[in-house]
Amino acid sequence: MKHFYECAQDSELGKKISGFWQKCLRCEEAAEKYAKAMGAVTYYEDPQYFAGGCLCVAFAKDARIDSGVWREAGREQEGGTPYYMPDVESRMGYEEIPHRDYALKDTYCRIYKRDSILQKDGKLLVPYIEFYRKEEPISSNMMPRVASRGLRKAIKAEVRRRRLPVMTVGSLLLLLQADMPERVNQPMTPTFFPYRSRYFIGCDYACHSLDLEEITPQIYRMNADKHEREERRKA
Repeated sequence: MKHFYECAQDSELGKKISGFWQKCLRCEEAAEKYAKAMGAVTYYEDPQYFAGGCLCVAFAKDARIDSGVWREAGREQEGGTPYYMPDVESRMGYEEIPHRDYALKDTYCRIYKRDSILQKDGKLLVPYIEFYRKEEPISSNMMPRVASRGLRKAIKAEVRRRRLPVMTVGSLLLLLQADMPERVNQPMTPTFFPYRSRYFIGCDYACHSLDLEEITPQIYRMNADKHEREERRKA
């Protein structure tokens, strides 16, 4: 069952939604800058987030694709525009540290998650993500190897892609104080839009923010139509 609400834009919740939306715009701008820096003409957003992130990029039809850096990730449709991802794999691991303040420096192929230190069997462990290519090992316990130029560029592109700012669906549901079932891997995405001095919200979960006023689906759709017509006139 879908739930529909409205709230004043100048209410406490309305101001939080406005702030959320501004952050979404900045995340999308960062993804666009990333795609442009990679030489791409467009990109595909990461669908696991409400806004931001970049799953893959597309280049101009006449562009020369560096096969040492990029691999094809798929196409919009058969024979359609190909999308590419950095040609690199990743794996998780843990490194033991003597104390919590121990300084671990990221390398070109390894990123440490310093905010996720865990203690196990009396040891302090820092999780990390390491990037590699199967046919071109970066290092081994016996003999460090120098990565190729293409692999280094692919890792640099992948690290930058993973560090793009994102806004999650969960953070919006938290603002709305939504009832969300347990064990949901991918929560349903709420929709919202501004019209005049109000926000109109559609959500698959009941929401309990005190600033929300429940409305009928008909009122929601009526205002959605008015909002779309207004946006078309602006365009």
